[in-house]
Amino acid sequence: MRSTDVIRDRVKASGTWSMRALAQRLGMMPQTMNTRLNAKTVGVGFLVACLDVLGYRLVAVPITSKLPSGSIEVTDSMTVGPAPANKKER
Repeated sequence: MRSTDVIRDRVKASGTWSMRALAQRLGMMPQTMNTRLNAKTVGVGFLVACLDVLGYRLVAVPITSKLPSGSIEVTDSMTVGPAPANKKER
């Protein structure tokens, strides 16, 4: 599940939070929250802040470990490519 989907899903599953209330709790306008959630990627700090408000935490576990019941795996992909070549100075 993508990180933005995790946030939306946890808001919906809470039964008490709305996207507007979450945005206000984080000190941002609902429009700003919507823009962030519709972006291609979100920062880890934003994800951690949202999850904290919703009663969750972000943790790193070894890939070989079994996840506890109720865990949600974030599967955002990041493309890693070669660094751009430096231009020669003239």
